[in-house]
Amino acid sequence: MWGKNASAQVIVGVRPLVSIRALAGNRFSTKVLAARSFAGKFVQLQRRSGGQWLTLKRVRLGSTSVATLKASLPMGNSTLRFAFSVNQAGAGYLAGFSRTLVYHRG
Repeated sequence: MWGKNASAQVIVGVRPLVSIRALAGNRFSTKVLAARSFAGKFVQLQRRSGGQWLTLKRVRLGSTSVATLKASLPMGNSTLRFAFSVNQAGAGYLAGFSRTLVYHRG
């Protein structure tokens, strides 16, 4: 406030950094990074199908905000990402998504 004039409140949302990494045997790893830990929160592995993102599996982040899971995928290529919802992220944070990863199951 300056004199009798009040300025509008500004709220800034920060998007957490979400990673995706393919491991051997249809396993995938993610880490969610921001200024605070997201330990105990849930992240979703999603697959692109018919123009939509379908959730394959939901997993809880460990004490270092890391999770690893095994996914059942169809034969051939699958476009995957990890999604971290705004509801899991909490106040001051936006939803976060990893880059997409094209994974081939032969």
